Amino acid sequence: PREDGRERFFESLPSDHFTPEEEKLREALLAFLDMWKSRDPPTLSHTGADAEVRRSRALVLPKGTPVSLKDWIDRRMGGELEMVEQEGTGMIYFGHRGTLDAE
Repeated sequence: PREDGRERFFESLPSDHFTPEEEKLREALLAFLDMWKSRDPPTLSHTGADAEVRRSRALVLPKGTPVSLKDWIDRRMGGELEMVEQEGTGMIYFGHRGTLDAE
């Protein structure tokens, strides 16, 4: 099942640090947030327009990986980033931890 594949993926990663590819994705996501100018927080979909996020995401989460960007952020960057799903739309907003209103 998909859940087993997801757990195997996370178990394959170091528990106390990021892989070099993960570090690139982490830096790309943080840079994306730092450059975000809109008053409203970005959604995970917005990151698809960022070339560096796309490039580094493909290295960490290649096609066929049973892990979504949301899963990866939640499990690997949960201390730095938070996500809020908008009810009814399924859109997932994200930002630095402590910056999102759960409205």
